[in-house]
Amino acid sequence: MAANRSNQHTHTKKNKPLIIIVSVLVLLVIASIGARLYLANKESAKSMNREALANLDFFLFEAPRKLAPVTLDNMQGERKPFTEHLAGWRLVNFGYMFCPDICPINLSFLNDVKTTWDAEQGAQSSKNAPANSTPLNVLHITFDPERDKPKLLNQYLTYMNPDFYGLTSDVESIRAITQQLNVVFIYEEPDERGHYFITHSDSMALINPQGEYVGLFKGPYNKESMLEALEVVIGADVEHL
Repeated sequence: MAANRSNQHTHTKKNKPLIIIVSVLVLLVIASIGARLYLANKESAKSMNREALANLDFFLFEAPRKLAPVTLDNMQGERKPFTEHLAGWRLVNFGYMFCPDICPINLSFLNDVKTTWDAEQGAQSSKNAPANSTPLNVLHITFDPERDKPKLLNQYLTYMNPDFYGLTSDVESIRAITQQLNVVFIYEEPDERGHYFITHSDSMALINPQGEYVGLFKGPYNKESMLEALEVVIGADVEHL
């Protein structure tokens, strides 16, 4: 009987490493399944958030896109890379002063959006620390540098909203930035007086504080939808949407 007990004790000792290995393997399998479920739920949440934002006419990219350097001039003639003009979150609009319809409508719309956003941020800042407010800068890039001279364009934008920030350059540089921001424009044939129109797409790009392109709004626009989408994207870590 003593021999049997000794054999059982020896057998248990021999099995201990095997039990530990099996336990570790089971834990690894459980952890792997848990990680897969977490990633699946995370991707599902991202997909749902993108769908919700798409219903607000904002199309969020899978990951922010870095922009190739393009040099543009502001209304004071200061020339520097596009992403270095202003800071923080930037909503980028395109147009030209001779546009008969959609361009002034969009600028008027953006004035309304920015005024509302600033008012809401101001109300938030009065309740909390001013640092909690998040400015939204509006950049306007002209399609028509030949006619939209900086002095005239600056007056035009200031009339629409004193905080609007105008940008211009040569046509090649403007085309280089529009191509990266999914905007298309085509010069129509001029009439006998040399007057011409520019056919262009209608979208607005959102640039994050790191100078990356995170997504775009497609027209026609709705103020409440745009403000809601901006609040979601700007108020959250885009990587975790």
